[in-house]
Amino acid sequence: MKAQMQKGFTLIELMIVVAIIGVLAAIAIPAYQGYTARAQASEACILLGGLKIPITEYFATNGSAPSLVASTGDLDANNYTTSGANVASVTGATAGTYVATMKTTGVSDVISGGKVSMTFDTATSQFSFADGAATGKDMTEYAKCI
Repeated sequence: MKAQMQKGFTLIELMIVVAIIGVLAAIAIPAYQGYTARAQASEACILLGGLKIPITEYFATNGSAPSLVASTGDLDANNYTTSGANVASVTGATAGTYVATMKTTGVSDVISGGKVSMTFDTATSQFSFADGAATGKDMTEYAKCI
């Protein structure tokens, strides 16, 4: 009698493959979510960075830091990009401090509603970035301009 040859995979081999895929997914998914949050938070840095030249020019002309308010501010917010796909608004009612607020929907949960602030120091004409604080969201890990 001729012995029949086994074809295919055993149940144990299939279970090992599924376990390996599960371990890889457990590592990859949190890393992907972190990359996504950083990419979304970078928009706040870009929008705030786009205000550096107008702020510097205003300061050179007028000797003070401008406010950024639609129609009534020293810099008319209508003339600048003050929102985006992930940023709800960029405001600057207090001259010298400008804040980008992240949207609360459609963005990663770890940065939802978070804030990034940019401050213009009139003594040194330098810009500094910081976490917008008081939001419960620590943006320093995600917004690399901080």
